[in-house]
Amino acid sequence: MVRYRERITMKPDDNKINLAIEFVREGYSVRGAAKRFGIPLQTLRQRLKGCKTKSEAHMAQRVFNCEQEQQLEEYLLKSAKLFYGLSIHQLRTLAFQFAQRLKAAKSIKKIPASWFPKNDEKPAASRDWTEGFMKRHPKLTLRCPVSTSLGRAIAFNAHIVQEFFDLYEKIRQSHQYTAATVWNMDETGLNTVHKTKYVIAQKGQRCVSAISSGERGTNVTLTMAVSAAGEKIPPFFVFPRVNMKDKFLLHSNEDAKGVANGSGWQTANTFCKFLLHFKQHAIKASTKRTLLILDNHESHMTIEALEFCKQNNIDLLTLPPHTSHKLQPLDRGVFGPLKSYYANQCNAWMFNHPSVPIAIENVAELATEPILKGASSVNIISGFRATGIWPFNRNIFTEDDFLASTVTDRPYENVDKASLSHPMSPTLPLEPVIQEPSISNPMSPLNQEPMQVDVNQISVEVIRPLPKAEARKESNRGRKRRKAAILIDPEMIETIRVEQEEVAKKKDALSVKKKLAAERKFDKELLKRQKAAEKTNKEAIIKIEPKRKRGRPCVAKVPKDEEDDEVILKYQTKRRR
Repeated sequence: MVRYRERITMKPDDNKINLAIEFVREGYSVRGAAKRFGIPLQTLRQRLKGCKTKSEAHMAQRVFNCEQEQQLEEYLLKSAKLFYGLSIHQLRTLAFQFAQRLKAAKSIKKIPASWFPKNDEKPAASRDWTEGFMKRHPKLTLRCPVSTSLGRAIAFNAHIVQEFFDLYEKIRQSHQYTAATVWNMDETGLNTVHKTKYVIAQKGQRCVSAISSGERGTNVTLTMAVSAAGEKIPPFFVFPRVNMKDKFLLHSNEDAKGVANGSGWQTANTFCKFLLHFKQHAIKASTKRTLLILDNHESHMTIEALEFCKQNNIDLLTLPPHTSHKLQPLDRGVFGPLKSYYANQCNAWMFNHPSVPIAIENVAELATEPILKGASSVNIISGFRATGIWPFNRNIFTEDDFLASTVTDRPYENVDKASLSHPMSPTLPLEPVIQEPSISNPMSPLNQEPMQVDVNQISVEVIRPLPKAEARKESNRGRKRRKAAILIDPEMIETIRVEQEEVAKKKDALSVKKKLAAERKFDKELLKRQKAAEKTNKEAIIKIEPKRKRGRPCVAKVPKDEEDDEVILKYQTKRRR
């Protein structure tokens, strides 16, 4: 069978053929109707005689009928929405198992012989059937999925999202915010080694290379804040250095701010400096209150930062954990285009400076144009609209968006009620158990008799069940479960203060414990070395011997004044003549 055949003639349209048939029945000539609708004359004549279409004529040659293929299509789409999509190989295996069950129930006549390979490979549907199946169902396509962590898939559920929207609606009703007073801040990383993009090369070449700045680059943290009105403040950089230098911000955006930090990540100290930068550029004299939406990272929840926001009328609203990929406006509309423009700038830099790698002092300069293009007003407004924050739309997400969280919807087992004090917060479960189907005793239509199976019980989900997590078990990690909150509330500030004091006490106690353990280890090692030294000195004194000189031994003459029994053996060297 020719797998790829280029069609010479145009495929006739069924709608046009039906219209032409109606015209002929109304009195028009067959030739005139065919010419008017652009249909081959012979095709129209055959259809008038009652001939079936090509798809209907070949229906009997298919392995599955329309209803059975519809089951496969629905299963594939649902699996993809659950973030457990099937590959082409898995589809071929599943199709064979489905055909095996249907043949056992006598719902299909036979399984094609091409599905049973002659070598040691496992039976599976042929490639030709797979290509035809994908063409018959245009909803299906082969896509490269984006890796999504288990925590994000669990946390983004309807209950947690609606709780966040309840808090947002509550604070909006308390303070009449405008689009210019609703802000969102987040951090992203700009690396000195950029990701290469597609290039034009010779067709058929196995390996195509592109130059990059190095193997592993240095990360510079970019902190941005944007408003629902499409405004943005100058960028705020965190460089992985101990001391800040002026050359780091050379040729960067106007009024850009930069600080140095040993790790290059956002810390409590650098976040307080960012809040001061935010106050200078975002808060106007006529602004009464400002809402700042951010994630609940520990660097954003220090008492010093909360007191600063309270004094300057900045309301802090945190997002639920592991939901920033859906509820963060910067992630939805700004950072994606910005990273793409930044990669283009790095490519241009490497072309203009062939022998110079990108350093951290070039990052701010390279990010100047990407920030202007990526953080445009259109992208910012679309990011707020996609999250449902502005304009406010709590029903922005559908059931399909929350479908992945249903994998971990399961009851609790042996869990104390005190551990359920935050039912809205996500709980990391055990690994979801995916029941992989196994091909046991594959039937061949030539040498085995099929088993009788009830047709009503045959479905794709029975053959390959959808993944479902096990029941929750009690966790002894003692980890604090976070959720969306308004941080400037007095009760919340006091709660955070108590938590941080407890954490500080635990850290101090742990440091003292480690210090005592280190001192005990040092004293033990010192005592061990002292004992080893004393033992070595004793052995050296006992085993000491006179150094043997060159020559042969001889008996020295005994002086007369000494006793005869005292003989001293000495080694004398015979003089060489």
